[in-house]
Amino acid sequence: MLHNILDTVVKNYQPISRAYRIELDFYQAVLQVEEAKFKKVHVENLLRIKRELKQLKHQLVPVKSVMSSLIKSGNFDDDLSFFQDVS
Repeated sequence: MLHNILDTVVKNYQPISRAYRIELDFYQAVLQVEEAKFKKVHVENLLRIKRELKQLKHQLVPVKSVMSSLIKSGNFDDDLSFFQDVS
């Protein structure tokens, strides 16, 4: 059951992660252009991304804390090796 819960959480965050990766890859490409100069809108978008990622990290801290506690307690029937990779 614990494995299913964590699997659902991870699957729900994958599209979010993918969207940020695409957006950040775009800005990396802009920076690689010779003498690239960011427009104000680019800087504003990067600052927005930074804020959103900070919020996302804040939302995931409790999940990580719960998972770490459960792994340390050993009070579950699932394969421990799976949870060590995600905590």
